[in-house]
Order: sequence, then C-alpha cells, then structure tokens
Amino acid sequence: MAFTYASFVNTLATLPVTGIRRAYPCKPDVFNPTDMPFSYPRIPRQQREVIGLGYHAGLKTAAAQLVVVIGPDRLDLEIQNFNRSVALIDAYDTAIGDAAAALGVDRWSIEQTEEVEIDGDVYWALLVTVEASG
Repeated sequence: MAFTYASFVNTLATLPVTGIRRAYPCKPDVFNPTDMPFSYPRIPRQQREVIGLGYHAGLKTAAAQLVVVIGPDRLDLEIQNFNRSVALIDAYDTAIGDAAAALGVDRWSIEQTEEVEIDGDVYWALLVTVEASG
C-alpha cells in the first residue's frame, strides 16, 4: 500500500487509545463535556526530497499532531488534569508503539505544552506529534 498523507492522518486520528472518549476529525467548535478527554488532528507538515542527480523522489515524510483535550483549566481540577495527562501520555506511548509499523512511524513525542481554547473556554491539552515515512 502506498504511503499517503490522508491515510496516515486518518489512521493516526482514529487510533484507539485507552482513556480517550472521542476522536474528532478536526477541532470542534463545541463539544459535550462528557467527551473529555478527546482528541483531534492538526496537520503541520508533509515533504518529499529529491534524491540523486536523476531527480528521483525519495520517501515521503510526514508529521501530524493530535491535540488531546484533557479538561477545563481550573484551579480545582489541577491535580485531576495532571493525573489524566500522565495516564494519557502512557496510553499514547503504548498505542503509537503498537501501531508504529503500520503507520510507518519514525519518531513521536508527547508533551503537555499548551492550552486549547474552544468556544471561549480554556482547557488543558497534550500535544502528540508523530513523524512517519513511507
């Protein structure tokens, strides 16, 4: 099967991960709070390099990000959000590791580096970045 960016992103976006209640196909404008934690993909990069003097194309390389919305950014939920984040980092590490060969994964990283705003409210979020080639 040929490596396509669409199949890579779709497979990554629908990857079954323990603890994720819903996988949205894109950032939702509104959502049901019972869907948290949920994920949605962002598409940062796809590239292909020329190899050799004959201008032959090399492997396609791609990177996609999943934003994982944990819970509302409120002081009374800090410990709960932190514990969920740690559990989901383990869950994503396992799920991506299990699917690495099928996705053509070269590397991945998971970090709690950003908050996400949806419909005017701010939420804790993880950023899962996966790089693949094929």
